[in-house]
Amino acid sequence: MADEEKKESQVPLEAAGVPASGGSVVGKILGIVLPTVFAGAAAFLGAKLGQPAAGAHEEHARKVDDKKMPGLTIDLKAFVVNVQDEKTGENKPCKMTVAIELEKLAKKEEFEPFIPRIRDQVLSYVRNLSYQQVTNPRTKERMTEDLLELIRKLGAEQAQRVLIQELVTQ
Repeated sequence: MADEEKKESQVPLEAAGVPASGGSVVGKILGIVLPTVFAGAAAFLGAKLGQPAAGAHEEHARKVDDKKMPGLTIDLKAFVVNVQDEKTGENKPCKMTVAIELEKLAKKEEFEPFIPRIRDQVLSYVRNLSYQQVTNPRTKERMTEDLLELIRKLGAEQAQRVLIQELVTQ
């Protein structure tokens, strides 16, 4: 019986209908070449589809208004003022650092003569605020809008935005 099992297991694969080499030469070549071709095509098409269409960058550049693009940013020296706490009536120190963003084509030399006047206006504005207004995060936007309006009224029309870079109170 053991001899019969050995004979059955030694039956050639060709007799069972399976080629001994595991496939034809053409099948082996196709098994290597086709996946390679498909992988290359997928990589190529993926790279092409992932890039913006021709002219899309130019179109995006046209959408951005040149007047809204930031220009030079002028950092002002820190402001240190006392603000009054409405609840206790005591004065509390406040340190504020402001930068002014100019229009894209504005020149620093044209803006610099306004800096002393701007510092004076910013100090006056902050002194009139209460401690509660300065420390309230919801008033920041209003503060920057008010300061920009004051700066433009001084004649510094090239100012585009006021940026509060630091605001520290005790």
